[in-house]
Amino acid sequence: MTASPDARPRSCDDSTSQPTNHWPVDLAALLLRLVFGGAMVLAYGWPKLRDFDDWVASFPERFPVAAGWNPTLAMGLIVAAELACGVLVVIGLRTRAAAAPLVAAMALALWVVHAGEGWNAIDPMTGVVRQGGGEQERSALYLTGFTAVLLLGGGRWSLDAWWSSRGAATDVPAAEGQGNRGSGGKVAEANEGLLVDAS
Repeated sequence: MTASPDARPRSCDDSTSQPTNHWPVDLAALLLRLVFGGAMVLAYGWPKLRDFDDWVASFPERFPVAAGWNPTLAMGLIVAAELACGVLVVIGLRTRAAAAPLVAAMALALWVVHAGEGWNAIDPMTGVVRQGGGEQERSALYLTGFTAVLLLGGGRWSLDAWWSSRGAATDVPAAEGQGNRGSGGKVAEANEGLLVDAS
């Protein structure tokens, strides 16, 4: 007796043997978006927008490495990245596209703007808080977080996933309708062939 094709043994690594559970990855993506995106909006983006004129006026003093830049344009780009892209990351809309400018901004902050300012906000030897210290450490943390968001995407609990599910749901009835029309056409052609043969 020959075994049927469907009776083949399944290996333990067969992807069809059991459904894959992705909720830990989706939860991690959600936490990364809320924590890093929310902190970027509340601690950096919104204060800069609220005091935009003061930031523009003090731009050369705050960022001496960018002394030759246009302060208004530079601050506008910074606010757009930290506030607008931060909000998009939080809600999970165009998540990867929103995370990319934040990754670039944090890399620029880490290796250009705050270069040489020190990693630790507190001196490990004396315990004294350093003036202006810790900026590189914070930039590195944000760079790591937004790089993870860029790699993971929004996850299941995001507007990206909701939008994709709506698109998939609207495509199903159209595909079913096309299938029904196709099968109906084949039946009609078969009936026509029978009538021709009978005549």
